[in-house]
Amino acid sequence: MYNHNLFLLIGMILTAVAFTDTPISYAEKRECKDLTRQINYNSEDHDDNKESEKAFKKSLKQDSLCEFTEKHDKEELTGEVKDWGNYQKTEVYQTSSKEQKECQKEGFISPDDGEKALQGYEIEYCGWDED
Repeated sequence: MYNHNLFLLIGMILTAVAFTDTPISYAEKRECKDLTRQINYNSEDHDDNKESEKAFKKSLKQDSLCEFTEKHDKEELTGEVKDWGNYQKTEVYQTSSKEQKECQKEGFISPDDGEKALQGYEIEYCGWDED
């Protein structure tokens, strides 16, 4: 009495419509928590920003770890830290939790091309909340 192939076809069509009609975003939702604030945003907001070492240094001095993390992720900043003592006085470092500070120190002491340095991407990595 029932044509099973017809039901199978209708089911396949409904499944296809459900998957193609739903907007899909492959951008990762990211979260950063430091001692001063929490930032949630999609990492898809990458524009063709000209990377800037000057902006990198300015951000270290005035932004929290999460603000720096977001700007670096959006490729607004580029640079590295070579002086650990001066870096520890920056706002980015001061607003970091104990675990985030340990992560940053580990990034600094691991050699980059034979030199000790903390790369911007290492600071960014330490800002992401892994919970």
